[in-house]
Amino acid sequence: MDTPMNLLCTLAVLLAVTQAPVPTSGKATNHGVRDGHTQNQNANTGEKPSVPALASITKDKNGPSLETHSDQHSTDLNQPTINITNPAPVPIPWGWREWTVWGGNLAVAIVGLGGIGVAIATLLKLERQTKATEDQLRIAEKTIVFTQRPRISARNFYFSKMTAIGRQVPNGISEGSEAAGQFYIGNSGGTDAKIREVLCIVHLEGGDNLAGERPYEGMIGSAEDTVLHPGSSIPYFFRMENPLTHDEAYRLAMSMETLKMHVMGKVVYVDELGIVRTTHFCRRYIPARRRFEPVDNPDYENAD
Repeated sequence: MDTPMNLLCTLAVLLAVTQAPVPTSGKATNHGVRDGHTQNQNANTGEKPSVPALASITKDKNGPSLETHSDQHSTDLNQPTINITNPAPVPIPWGWREWTVWGGNLAVAIVGLGGIGVAIATLLKLERQTKATEDQLRIAEKTIVFTQRPRISARNFYFSKMTAIGRQVPNGISEGSEAAGQFYIGNSGGTDAKIREVLCIVHLEGGDNLAGERPYEGMIGSAEDTVLHPGSSIPYFFRMENPLTHDEAYRLAMSMETLKMHVMGKVVYVDELGIVRTTHFCRRYIPARRRFEPVDNPDYENAD
């Protein structure tokens, strides 16, 4: 039967066995003898004793490991690991202040969006109104131009009195006269007219009526660049290319219907809309009245 002393001894032996280091190889090593032998060799050779290598701790994928001298094998030490994680956040319910702020922001956003929509609608409406106003102004302008457009006419035809120093110059329908004279081109409309061309000839017609084709068809008149304002006029001159012969002067002076003198031509002008218009004129000289009168023929006498 074991005594208490024997039990204590047995327990001490077991504790000593469990605390004793386990050799890494099958053979025990005597570090003291080897170290002493090494020191003796160093003393004989005069070299300094070598310092034993210190153990170093390295860290690999499997965790930290303890390394001893180069002639010892490493032993893996499996150590338990502890992972610490933060707890999931717990939502905090909103109070009346948070809900009040959120509601105020939402109301401001709704009011802002509504204001933007109203502004866009107003701009679109203004754009449509502006376009409609511009269209009305253009229509009104065209209406004014059409109703108050320029109207060019030729009037007040008469022979000029030609004079010269030291000699007599024939005038009018006398023999040797060039039947030189002048007339006025006037604007009786309500807007400006740009005169572009003026053509005027003196024509002697032997028949009873004027020909169907105007004698100046195909002719090009003088180029003009004159602006006639409403109510204004400019003078223009005419003359024959060849002086009157004795027979022509006699027939005209006797008011015989076998020969008639006409001053005819055209005026080309442009209105403010860029429309090109032409006024044709034709005046017959009446010797008994000593004046020019318009002919009753719309092909020769018309005002566009």
